[in-house]
Amino acid sequence: MYSPSRLFFVLIAAVISTSFLSCKTQIPPAEIAGLYQDSMQLTLRTRENGKWIFTEATNNPVFMQLTISPDGKVQGNVGDAVFEEAICRTNRGNLGRKLHIKTDYLIIGTLKGSIFPEAPVTEMEISQPFNLEAGNIHGTLFQHGNHGVYPMAGPGDD
Repeated sequence: MYSPSRLFFVLIAAVISTSFLSCKTQIPPAEIAGLYQDSMQLTLRTRENGKWIFTEATNNPVFMQLTISPDGKVQGNVGDAVFEEAICRTNRGNLGRKLHIKTDYLIIGTLKGSIFPEAPVTEMEISQPFNLEAGNIHGTLFQHGNHGVYPMAGPGDD
């Protein structure tokens, strides 16, 4: 038989996990739909012959423009690269917000094309967890790949 304290911890774990996973809908609220623009200092990370190579844009800051539609689809560009199959979704529930865990929203998708002329990568998976602050996106743009996850640009980099 299970002890009362063990059952209590199992119950608490179940409540917490469902609270974090209960972003009632993955589609963000309609009020997030709109055009967002920002300038960012960008650095890409690649791996060649077992060594990390960091390439920074010589024309920093790089301009980002994106549009989030009411259904969560994201269109736009970062430098000369274009968002493809990108979506914006909710990233946490009420408990996560109260505990300041994660961000309110998350953009995931692919950037196709060269972000800046000397960029060694022309297609990459990206994510950008963010909150809206004063009507602007505030978060970090991450590059995904065989090197793991790398922060290319963060808040306040403009």
